[in-house]
Amino acid sequence: MLNISYLEPTYFQQLYWILSSFCYAFISGSIFELFGGTPQLGMVGTGAIALVGTPLCLYLFYAAVLKGNAETEEDDKKFLGGR
Repeated sequence: MLNISYLEPTYFQQLYWILSSFCYAFISGSIFELFGGTPQLGMVGTGAIALVGTPLCLYLFYAAVLKGNAETEEDDKKFLGGR
């Protein structure tokens, strides 16, 4: 039986990707509402979501990439045996 469990991302990496994509959806929806007319939450509420969500989305995306790179390096050291 082939063991490929080391290829699966960890829970936190998956969580970072999911939260990042949700933040991106909130940001894009807020921007469309801001430029499309009268926002349902008002200009301040919708602008606040877009303003706070943008750096949060970028941070979560960056954290997921860093976590994936760290896991890849750890797996390389483990399976290549220090070569």
